[in-house]
Amino acid sequence: MGFESVELVRRVYLAWQAGDLEELLSLVDPEVSWSPVLRFLEGERAAVGHQELRRWFRHIRIAYRSLRPLPERFEDHGSRVLVLGRLVGASRLEEGDLDVPVSWVWTVRAGRTVAMQAFLEERAARDALAPGGGGAVSTPVAGD
Repeated sequence: MGFESVELVRRVYLAWQAGDLEELLSLVDPEVSWSPVLRFLEGERAAVGHQELRRWFRHIRIAYRSLRPLPERFEDHGSRVLVLGRLVGASRLEEGDLDVPVSWVWTVRAGRTVAMQAFLEERAARDALAPGGGGAVSTPVAGD
């Protein structure tokens, strides 16, 4: 399942970067758990399901002129995918612009993304992976 999982996650990023929420929703489970770095916009819990994910993206559009994930490396962990990259954005608020390293852990089942957890520290993301998750295959992002 590894290669298929990585390709699915790549498609999610492409939809996210393009701002194509409908495409993104077609790639995630209806009960997806979405736990972004910017959780504070929805409280301290993950957004669960398509409706809460739509609400999260609405808040992002209000708070940021732009917000883009920039994946740099994908690691295949079977049904889980670790993505290392950056999150960059231009704020509409006084907090200023955002450019932070982020590590995302994606879980894939039955051809859909069922969970995404984002971490500010790579070590925390690696700790979130299943024990013994070594032997990952790492692939850099071409072009993007």
